[in-house]
Amino acid sequence: MDFDFKNLTPQTRQIMFQEFINDEQNGHLYVSNRIKNTPEIIQKYFKLLTDAFEHGTDATLCTQITRNNILKENEEYRKDGQLKMRKMPSNANEILGQGEFKRYYMRALCRQAIDENKKLLIYRARESKIDSDDAKFFINKIINPKKLSEYLKINPEDIKNELPDDKSPEYRLLRFNTGLCIKFL
Repeated sequence: MDFDFKNLTPQTRQIMFQEFINDEQNGHLYVSNRIKNTPEIIQKYFKLLTDAFEHGTDATLCTQITRNNILKENEEYRKDGQLKMRKMPSNANEILGQGEFKRYYMRALCRQAIDENKKLLIYRARESKIDSDDAKFFINKIINPKKLSEYLKINPEDIKNELPDDKSPEYRLLRFNTGLCIKFL
């Protein structure tokens, strides 16, 4: 199911793209360990991402990730301290595509909120089987755009180390497979 991004405007798209360029210039682009680790594939993925920012959606990005064969067939994971392999989850393209599109979208809204002195509100942007009942607690909560913006710039795989409180609204928004997002109040 696609996200309903309430404030996805041409201005927001432009800021999403600018945030990507800032990450690129500062060496902070996130490359999921699920992506095939070749320069050509990584470059192709970044092009798909920026194309989605400019004129696509989270859904078109997910489709293009699959169509362009961006993901590995198998992934490594740890169990009981041992490194093992498993087949890539069937929804890996959605987790990556939706997660990254949403992350840059929220970064753009935070930047706009800070610049224009606007408030941000958490809302349900997509139904999710994964969200637990306590996610409802965060809906309609006002979020601090400066604080959220800082967390959105952290590598998604490192976020658990940076946000010790897994009950914080920032943590809920930053989880890859959640239907929560932000909009202007």
